[in-house]
Amino acid sequence: MKVWQDFIVPILQYCFDYKEDSVKRKILIEDVANIAKLSELDKQEKLGSGELRYKNRISWAIWHLNLAGYIYQTAFAQYKISELGIKIYEEYHNKKISSSNLGKMVKENAINALEKNPKIIPDENNNIDSNDSSKDLKEYDDNPEILKINLLNKVKDLTPYDFEKLCIKIICNVYQVNEEELSELTKKSHDGGIDGIVSLDPLGFKKIYIQAKRYDGANVTDRIVRDFAGALDGKKADGGVIITTSKFNNAARITAERSEYNIILIDDDKLINLMIENKIGVRVKKTIEILDISDDFFDELQSDNDE
Repeated sequence: MKVWQDFIVPILQYCFDYKEDSVKRKILIEDVANIAKLSELDKQEKLGSGELRYKNRISWAIWHLNLAGYIYQTAFAQYKISELGIKIYEEYHNKKISSSNLGKMVKENAINALEKNPKIIPDENNNIDSNDSSKDLKEYDDNPEILKINLLNKVKDLTPYDFEKLCIKIICNVYQVNEEELSELTKKSHDGGIDGIVSLDPLGFKKIYIQAKRYDGANVTDRIVRDFAGALDGKKADGGVIITTSKFNNAARITAERSEYNIILIDDDKLINLMIENKIGVRVKKTIEILDISDDFFDELQSDNDE
């Protein structure tokens, strides 16, 4: 599935083609999905909340473009390309700017706009419907699925070596072992496809062998699992873990299940969930204070009156 930045060009293209008219959000999302050539399988993929993933990501791109000033709202859930949007799309069309640089530009401008006005209280002069924008902002702050998408993108930006370090950190946190004393990276020694080792006890009787696959799009295949099993055989190990930023194809899952070794497969969803559960790469942004009636206070107050 494409990330939200991949939908920026299709959205601008569609709005540019209809620059004399406002386009409805619902129609925009479906037509952009077709422009981006999403498969039927892509369109069926859902988030944990049950929302269709492609609609979530296209909506996220629309929100960024709106906040950055490349499109604007003419009415509730209706958009039109701005003069700035026309200019930037023509630069892309004339190959003066790449799609990746365009995505970075939109993200940076959206973040700058958000930093200047964190509350984002729109008014009629900005052609923005306040209800719709407030909803978008709430999703930005509170939607756990948005956090997962952004966290996964951050992880994919790591170098393969840094991703291996992250995988070791995750396993050490899950099993609550000292990372400095009981883990090691092995890639530099070319240790047969094993990227890291975590010892579950100080003497090293029980070890977890790790293979890290930082993929972006391609699935992990059964060949990778078989090769990992061969590496485990050389270590006389009981099992190990393969962690990826992508998915495992069906053959890979079947191979792991049928292996004589206990091979655990952690795909992108499980990876991000483990990071969030163990607060790795994330921080608490805010806490909610919930008030309740203090019976002790009133009991004490009434007892003072009795005196």
